[in-house]
Amino acid sequence: FDPSQWTLTTRWNEEEYEMDMDLQAHGIFTTTEEMRALSSMFLDDEPRTFILKDWGCELTTKDGLVSHVKMWAKKSQADQYDAMLTRIEGNTQRMLAEYQPDMTEAQGLYYVSNAYKRWVKYGNNGQLLSDSLGNGVAVCSGNARGYIYLSQRLGSKSVWGRSGSHAWSFTKLVDE
Repeated sequence: FDPSQWTLTTRWNEEEYEMDMDLQAHGIFTTTEEMRALSSMFLDDEPRTFILKDWGCELTTKDGLVSHVKMWAKKSQADQYDAMLTRIEGNTQRMLAEYQPDMTEAQGLYYVSNAYKRWVKYGNNGQLLSDSLGNGVAVCSGNARGYIYLSQRLGSKSVWGRSGSHAWSFTKLVDE
């Protein structure tokens, strides 16, 4: 991530990097439908992209294919990316320590999610993984991102769910 490549803007009283990527210039040719699925993965199902804001993507098309995709990253998150990634990993390791090798998937998720619940508090408009696992304060979307990340680290299939302005996570348990 190189912030010097992006436009710094203010949106909803926050400084944001506006990332406008020229896909076709990089040899990426995709339909709008394919790009919406990919952008949903970046924004919703890939919690490690914690600096991306939950504002969706703006797509520009050319000759029936997506030419540009625009996303936003919170400036304060981008400026402290390495330090926050280290903090997220440290807190993640602390919570994953609740898992024991003889546990079933459901037991592991139970103990790790309880450690997570003890850590994270609701509030502060925290929509990002760095808010939940980095700072311990998040609203629904940040909370879901933290849980998804922990679930994925345990090897469970977890994805994002959203309805209007509310977000949550889904986890699929495999019966062995």
